[in-house]
Amino acid sequence: MARHISSVLIDAPLEMVFDFHTDPKNLERIMPGNVKVLSCTMEGLFQGAKLDLVMRWHGLITKRWLIELEVFKRPNALVDLQIKGPFKAFRHVRTFEAAGGMTLLTDDLSYELPFRFFGRLIEKLVLGRTVKSQFAYRHVRTKELLELQRINKEASTRENA
Repeated sequence: MARHISSVLIDAPLEMVFDFHTDPKNLERIMPGNVKVLSCTMEGLFQGAKLDLVMRWHGLITKRWLIELEVFKRPNALVDLQIKGPFKAFRHVRTFEAAGGMTLLTDDLSYELPFRFFGRLIEKLVLGRTVKSQFAYRHVRTKELLELQRINKEASTRENA
């Protein structure tokens, strides 16, 4: 099983970063341009909730994912587990840690492609680098959006004081 772990320090409160990641509308906002979210339906925010997701990669490959929210521990952890989708196995652990008024977001992704040897070869030649670059982009974009949201919220609070 392949694994990717990466972290980003975000200058925003823990609850704000956690809540951002529980809103399905934000998924498309943090995806690189070659990945489109065509539909996203979530039945709620609780352990065991299902997320039905249809995505298109590179304008060519469209896949449906059924994901279960395996762990929901506000504001410290979210774990997504693929029930049905493009991978043989897929688990995405997101942890959120307070860090001196900021938040450390860590993504820990474990996945396995179908097709045994051929799947491992694709992971080594292509997918491993793709996952790494997609999560680097997601982290930069998440940081930008949340830090801007924090600045706007602070400005609004000062104006209303």
